Amino acid sequence: MKTIGITGIIGSGKSTVCHIFEHLGIPVYYSDGHAKQAYLNPQVLERVQQVFGTAVAGADGRLDMARLADIVFADKQKLQQLNSIVHPWVKEDFLAWKQRQNAPYILFESAIIFECGFEDWFDEIIVVNTPEKEIVERVKARSHISQAEIQRRLDNQQIIRRHIPEVRFVIDNAEQTMVLPQILAIDKIIRDELRNHRTSYIHIGI
Repeated sequence: MKTIGITGIIGSGKSTVCHIFEHLGIPVYYSDGHAKQAYLNPQVLERVQQVFGTAVAGADGRLDMARLADIVFADKQKLQQLNSIVHPWVKEDFLAWKQRQNAPYILFESAIIFECGFEDWFDEIIVVNTPEKEIVERVKARSHISQAEIQRRLDNQQIIRRHIPEVRFVIDNAEQTMVLPQILAIDKIIRDELRNHRTSYIHIGI
């Protein structure tokens, strides 16, 4: 079973692309959703509270996830500390999830594959690429975060764009671009290669 990472900047449309792959029978591990489950693990919870203290404790004694996000997105060192606690749990959970799948290949969805050095986990990586202007408009429409916060998150994830030349599959998700034909082309290439035990180099999208 081939393991493929799929990434893109916030608002790039990763989730929409992943849902299409799921309709093609490809299982997707949504890392953000699973990572939230990590905070229910007593060992993870205890470690987070040790590192971040009462600043992230809610009135009910549980983690205040909004407060924790504010802290780590404003301080890269603290974000690295949090990642060092959560990511080992996510990797173990992903590997256990993978063992339960039955498909020619699987996808691991995450915005921080390159930022956290996860690229070695995968046989291939797919980047969903969208013009920044369109990303800002999408994020504004779906959330209540400020323009400054959107820009800060975009700046933190620019490493994805720097890796585009190295990636074999890039899906162009600009507003006037058809995404489905690109996904179908990638799916066919991967399935054909698995059947024929060969790899060809092709850039889908841009």
